[in-house]
Amino acid sequence: MLQSRHLVRRGVLSLTLGGLLSLSACSGAWRHDPYELPIARYSNGPIADAAPPASVEVARQLMEQVGASQYTSPGWQPGRVRQVVLLTFRADVSAAQKQAFALRLARLTQDSRRPDGRHPIDLIEMGWEGAPHLPPAGRHFLYILQFRSEGDRHFVMGPPIVTDPHFYDPAYAAFSAFMSGLIVDRTEYGYHPAIVPGIVARSKRAS
Repeated sequence: MLQSRHLVRRGVLSLTLGGLLSLSACSGAWRHDPYELPIARYSNGPIADAAPPASVEVARQLMEQVGASQYTSPGWQPGRVRQVVLLTFRADVSAAQKQAFALRLARLTQDSRRPDGRHPIDLIEMGWEGAPHLPPAGRHFLYILQFRSEGDRHFVMGPPIVTDPHFYDPAYAAFSAFMSGLIVDRTEYGYHPAIVPGIVARSKRAS
């Protein structure tokens, strides 16, 4: 779902975070017991959206037709789906704050979970925009969440489409609230990836 105020330039993404924070976090990769990790509390009330985009209204209408329980269930429209989020941090956010942000984002593979204990986030990828002509203060940070179904994506992303707290993930909602205090801009959209192997990969497969 397109919620964009800026265009993302093609070919300028380099998924590195100063060497230290370049990582890809897959479910089950963290040593901590996910049920011992603290999750910040988040408001239980509805989240207002004064002027939702047309795509949000369409999604809400579909959710009302099928019901929030089915719309956010792990079996709703199974298949690989990704959510891309592009951020611009405030100029006064320190390197330590950005590192803490990245670590908390990576930990969502464990913190984010359904009431039955299942983890809806399949993979997280993150990094800085790699345009060399941009000064450090103007660079964007990008992260990608991968899910195994549209229902898992709806459950994690929650508002502004899913506003009933019984049907969205409190861990990601708390992370979003934490993130809002650090950024000046946020652009995101979801897509179903089409994987096209490169020439080398195809050659190896043929041999």
